Amino acid sequence: MAFRGEELIFLLVALGCLAALVIAFATWLAAKATKPAARKPPRKTFEHGRRLGRAAKPASTEDALRALRSTPVGDITSVAPVDGRVDIVVSRKRTQPCTQAAGYLAGLFETAWAHEVHVAHPQCGGEGAGACHYVVTRAPIVSGARAAEASTPGSGGAPRRSPRARAGRG
Repeated sequence: MAFRGEELIFLLVALGCLAALVIAFATWLAAKATKPAARKPPRKTFEHGRRLGRAAKPASTEDALRALRSTPVGDITSVAPVDGRVDIVVSRKRTQPCTQAAGYLAGLFETAWAHEVHVAHPQCGGEGAGACHYVVTRAPIVSGARAAEASTPGSGGAPRRSPRARAGRG
């Protein structure tokens, strides 16, 4: 099969365009296949504060208390560790909300204690700058028959207390 000059040029141009189209499609497909980066929590929220607290990486309660000397959420005016809880008074700046300070304390002590914590905020300094009182305690561990029932798929109380499985029932 012999081609004339014009036919050969047309065939080469068509093959070049087809190759460029295939490369563009492959590039588009590869861009769609990559996962987007995990979103950072918005600044000045509880989750952002928690991330800041975890970034300090305290290994013990003493490390966490040392980390409180210089915090990104305000000045710590008093710290009182008392029987499984820590009472903390934070003197916040006007631009730092209470929720961010609570998140910072939660992340700091969750990392130090390797346990979920509750942060209570019994006294607030108000909208402007002021001193807020926080109480950090370890979250209670659920045990006994109710805990076993809640984690058993298909049990009577499981739908109320257990998160739903992605592809399962129960």
